[in-house]
Amino acid sequence: MLKNLAAFFLGLFAALLLAEVLLRVWSPVEIRVRGDRILLPYHAVYEFRQAEVPGLDTQIRHTKNSLGFRGPEPDALPQDVPRIITVGGSTTEGFYLSDGRDWPAVMASSLEAAGHEVWVNNAAMDGHSTIGHLVLLEDYLLSLQPDFILVKAGLNDIGRSDSHERRIRSGLRFSSPADFIRSASYYSETVATLLHLYRMYLAGDAGIRHQFLDLKQQPVLDAIDREEADRAVAWHAHYFTDAYRTRLSRFVEMSLESGITPVLITQAILAGAGTDPVTGVDLAKLLYRGGSGYQLWRVLELYNDVTREVADAYDIPLIDLAGTMEKSSEYFYDMFHFSNAGAAVAGTIIANGMSEVLTDTAALQQQSGTALP
Repeated sequence: MLKNLAAFFLGLFAALLLAEVLLRVWSPVEIRVRGDRILLPYHAVYEFRQAEVPGLDTQIRHTKNSLGFRGPEPDALPQDVPRIITVGGSTTEGFYLSDGRDWPAVMASSLEAAGHEVWVNNAAMDGHSTIGHLVLLEDYLLSLQPDFILVKAGLNDIGRSDSHERRIRSGLRFSSPADFIRSASYYSETVATLLHLYRMYLAGDAGIRHQFLDLKQQPVLDAIDREEADRAVAWHAHYFTDAYRTRLSRFVEMSLESGITPVLITQAILAGAGTDPVTGVDLAKLLYRGGSGYQLWRVLELYNDVTREVADAYDIPLIDLAGTMEKSSEYFYDMFHFSNAGAAVAGTIIANGMSEVLTDTAALQQQSGTALP
């Protein structure tokens, strides 16, 4: 028995060592979070060919610049031009939208067409919540000193009760199994890869993963269980929204303390009240993870209300995309993610809001005799 155990553990150690060596030479997955640190994809180029998802290009090219963001290089920034960085998750990064089609790029083009010369970079990262946004702000964005940071948050914060506390960024931690795994992932490619795959699984289990949604094939409920929706809203209000408010407020405070104006944006999705104008499907009766589209929308609106409240509390700009954008399957290729047409609409709506912000800011600066740095 001892020989068998020794052989087993020796074989396991050899397998892990081999996996570690191979993953350090070549990894089949891109890891953007290692331990508690974000790894930006500097000068990355992603190219895809697809013909299955309507509303997206068949040939997709997505590039990152020297900052690890989407958009023009820093040296392309003229003097006295407002610098804008967008932060969010997959609905802002637009991973499967070609360069120039993600809504921050559309917003930049729309602002320039309206006479506002701006420099815009898209720093969003697929899957990130306000927990990741805070790390991104601390580690990268504050030192860049943009004039505005646009934050579209809430969707990936659903069901997260973590309050953001900066962890020690070096050494193994043994306070809990989760802390040990996170800290070990900074040193081990094997652990980092397994943790990344686990996070991907959690995202898929939560339903927030890229997948084409054909409404005509999607199950529809006979009736909406409004009492169940009320219970879901009450549960999220009790356990999760206070933590979201704390994280988002901290993001706003840190931005303001550094002289950066945060602009908050609510989340728009396909599900909710009304009928899809393309297919005629009742979007409130869509079956989603055992509940209705009505329930999903009400839960998300709970988080959107927190976003609205934080903007009001700190007297900062709010662009209510959720309350403005039409619900149509023309604009979404699944329940959450924008198609080319949807990103164009969202970018235009957000550009209209930012046009007012830029005009008001310029007027205030003219009155005070100051200008953008």
